[in-house]
Amino acid sequence: MSKFKVLFVGDNHCASKQPPGRLDNYCETSAKEFLECLQIGRDQKVDAVVFLGDIFDKTVVQPTIVSKLLHALRSDETGKPWPFKSYAVIGNHDIGHNMSNLPMSSLNTLFSSGLLEYCESIDHLGIYLGHFYPKLDADIRAGKLQNVNYPILALHASLMTVPARDFEGVIFKDTSFHPATKLVLSGHIHSPMQQNREDGVQFINPGSVGRYAMQPEIICRDINVVSVVYDLKGTIYNVEYHKLESSLPAEMIFNFSAKETKKKEIKSNSAYIRKLSEIDMKKFNLINDPIQLIKEYGKENNIEEDVIALSVDRMRDTIYSQE
Repeated sequence: MSKFKVLFVGDNHCASKQPPGRLDNYCETSAKEFLECLQIGRDQKVDAVVFLGDIFDKTVVQPTIVSKLLHALRSDETGKPWPFKSYAVIGNHDIGHNMSNLPMSSLNTLFSSGLLEYCESIDHLGIYLGHFYPKLDADIRAGKLQNVNYPILALHASLMTVPARDFEGVIFKDTSFHPATKLVLSGHIHSPMQQNREDGVQFINPGSVGRYAMQPEIICRDINVVSVVYDLKGTIYNVEYHKLESSLPAEMIFNFSAKETKKKEIKSNSAYIRKLSEIDMKKFNLINDPIQLIKEYGKENNIEEDVIALSVDRMRDTIYSQE
């Protein structure tokens, strides 16, 4: 039986907008990382590259990054077309959590170019593509994947090896799959994960490629993509991780000291707003000019102007509601 080799890529979150705390040019970096994923696919002689969702960080991004990705998908650095097709699972960021946004999305620009494939499955490779929609996690928990007769599943779902503390995801070991399914890959959760079950089904999340948010537990790691060699019966012959050389260490591209400063500002601002909320507004109205008092109090405590403005708006609403 023929063997196939496919490269799977975690969330890219490409964008032109510079994220807070990044020291590099995020647009240039995300474009380089996207290109390197394709280069790894070429060097590994894969049959296809599958992006696991959230190629873009927003539904509509600036033309600069879209143009860079179109250029990358069109040909390699020597001008030669790629010797494989590229496919994408649709992620929540790609469509703003709503599939009706797809036609006007930047991702659809890539699809419309013909350089990136959009489909429900890649039948000749035995891969099912599980695109994001708001009820996907709930439907998977309810047994949706039991009827998906493919050896490889590529999803954009909250699939996890252990329960999360702050939301209900999908626990891999508790999820029901079709007997034909042998490997499940998923994006969406940015942390890398891998787990094998007693029934032989494997789960891999290669981890996000893009590092848009400054979360040390996620960004302070090697950035990898994963290639899988398998056959259509679901026999997995090899799983190999490939490090992106264009992804620099977190301490080189993030300003962690700025984040700590911002945390202190947020804490100070929160305390300021909390203190205002504790004031007896009926007594406050006896003051000749409560709005001016808020402004002066905020400036004396070095509170950001937008926070002071928010507090002033709340004060006006309170005064008007009592009139």
